[in-house]
Amino acid sequence: MSDNAAQASTFQSVSNNIKAKHHFNKVVFSAHIRKMNKNNKSEDRALLVTDKLIFKLDPKKGYKPMTSGVLLRKVTGLSVSSSSNQLLVIHLDGHDDLVTCIHKTNPPNQDRVPEAIGSIMRVIKLEQNRDILVNVGKSIQVKLGGKTKTISFDETNGATSNFRKVSNTSIMLTTSTT
Repeated sequence: MSDNAAQASTFQSVSNNIKAKHHFNKVVFSAHIRKMNKNNKSEDRALLVTDKLIFKLDPKKGYKPMTSGVLLRKVTGLSVSSSSNQLLVIHLDGHDDLVTCIHKTNPPNQDRVPEAIGSIMRVIKLEQNRDILVNVGKSIQVKLGGKTKTISFDETNGATSNFRKVSNTSIMLTTSTT
């Protein structure tokens, strides 16, 4: 994870431990993210995408894996916003979607979404010989808590992003400079 050099050795050690336990061949993408959960709460996490699994890690707990990982074959598609807010939604079959916003990049405000899309699409094509669709829009449909919700965006450019519940079916991704 090149986003934060100060935590790189901890991340590398955890990655090696996860690799030994889950037997994947390589990490194809990693980043610090802001994630929205089914209870409409935003949390700082790290995203680790391998050639077999996707992991959410908790950087506050030494990058401890939050789950045993989601199989890459469960990925049905990706969605991103048409603005520069770093939204990356990974749509999953049989699970809530992984609703994230890439942040804490180094250098600051670096757009890592195209890299994430390319890495995920490439590994799915190579490992599973299938293509996935990428949806780009001004609003994005997601599944959280078993319900369909719509993410919309404020168009203020900034370094800090956060998800905010607007209603039971609507979420706003806001960005600010604070």
